[in-house]
Amino acid sequence: ELVDLYRRRNVGNRIFNLNIRLPLTSQKVNPTMVATACDPVEAGNFFYYNNGVSAVCAGYTLNGSKLTIQRFQVVNGAQTISALAKARRKNPNLNARVLFRLTETAEDYGGPFTDNIIKYNNTQNPVKVSDFFANDDIQIWLRDKIPQIAGKGPIPPCYYIHKSGYKRSGKGIRIEQLAGIRHAFLYGPVPSYREPQQFFDRDKRYWEAFGENGAENTRSWSEEELYKCATAITIHQRVQDIGRKLRSSERTKNTVEAKYLYRLARYVTALVGVGLEAVKKDTFQDYTTLVASTATFDRYVQPILKEARSVLRREWMAMQADRERTGVQPEYNLARDEKIWARLSESP
Repeated sequence: ELVDLYRRRNVGNRIFNLNIRLPLTSQKVNPTMVATACDPVEAGNFFYYNNGVSAVCAGYTLNGSKLTIQRFQVVNGAQTISALAKARRKNPNLNARVLFRLTETAEDYGGPFTDNIIKYNNTQNPVKVSDFFANDDIQIWLRDKIPQIAGKGPIPPCYYIHKSGYKRSGKGIRIEQLAGIRHAFLYGPVPSYREPQQFFDRDKRYWEAFGENGAENTRSWSEEELYKCATAITIHQRVQDIGRKLRSSERTKNTVEAKYLYRLARYVTALVGVGLEAVKKDTFQDYTTLVASTATFDRYVQPILKEARSVLRREWMAMQADRERTGVQPEYNLARDEKIWARLSESP
């Protein structure tokens, strides 16, 4: 019925006049919704998968199965109706059903009450891809473990935001941030700048970011692996703090590093990670020892951090001298270049 009304001559998008959004016309919009509605098996589940359609009207009467509506307007669900119309064209025998809510208002057309219905129907927190991983065993484990080690030695006070809405006192590290930081430290920074969406694809880089040695279905890490991650978090925050200070100080805001260091904090963290792995055997031995005290951490990390910044600064300046390499966002062009990373990470 909704599709027939939408496709009726001289109707179309007019039923969305009070809506704050019209259906998006891109071919990439809602392909899964269309596919579900067309699927002979899944079409029956469309009712349960979809949020439904909300509409307002000045009045209605229900006589048996006939619903007569005055001043009908859809205030939420334009995409759903548009997707169902596309599905109907592909499958004329479409049997998908959708939850439909109709609110009769005392207002003839629009008004404060109707405006509030529109506002609150369309004010929704979007679901992020990472939210679908929030209840994994490893995410729950990290939620509980990170606060236990945070604030000790050089490790900054923090907690882990494994799902949207999770909050504790202090500074939180979001699941997307941890994925990028840890993956950069272990495997190099290029994927975190070029294709971070792959960290939340189980068939791609999710277990590289959250598994121990990339192992699938990891439920927890060893103590050494946990403190290696803590090392990456600590270095990353230090680099961001330096970058933030450079940008905010009148004395340094126009310096070379002020232009890129904050945004390339993961890149520097990855460079330091390469340096630490190179000296670990002959110096601090393991990451549990490295983060046991601030003095130990500073002794081994600070010289490598200084050199990593120097290496990146030289590369940045060389890039600036070559206008063809600069581009609109030179810092991201640098960070996404696999050849540059290979060269810098192998430099003495």
